[in-house]
Amino acid sequence: MDLEIVVRKETGEIAEVALVGRVDMQTAELLKNRLAAVVEEGCRHILLNMRRVKFIDSVGLGSLIGARRRVVEAGGSLRLVHLSPAVSRALEIANLMRLFDVHESTQDAVAALARGA
Repeated sequence: MDLEIVVRKETGEIAEVALVGRVDMQTAELLKNRLAAVVEEGCRHILLNMRRVKFIDSVGLGSLIGARRRVVEAGGSLRLVHLSPAVSRALEIANLMRLFDVHESTQDAVAALARGA
């Protein structure tokens, strides 16, 4: 497995989850379980930092969609921040950019949450 997941609480119900490596068939279950644990710990809003994701495949994209669904069902939001070129390209090719709230930075995402956007 080539995925490191680093969780850092921002404020209250907001956590930034930084991914380093590959989000693919071999790492999707790890990501799913870790994000579920973050939600169970009381973080309703997850900022998924994708800056250091080198590769994402269709299974990885599916795991992002599933994570978004679970977080929204729990009354929160999943926002993508700092998209790497690989992630941006994959989301565009799969026509998924409109599904996610995408922000240039963690600060932009936190500000959008504060505005209720």
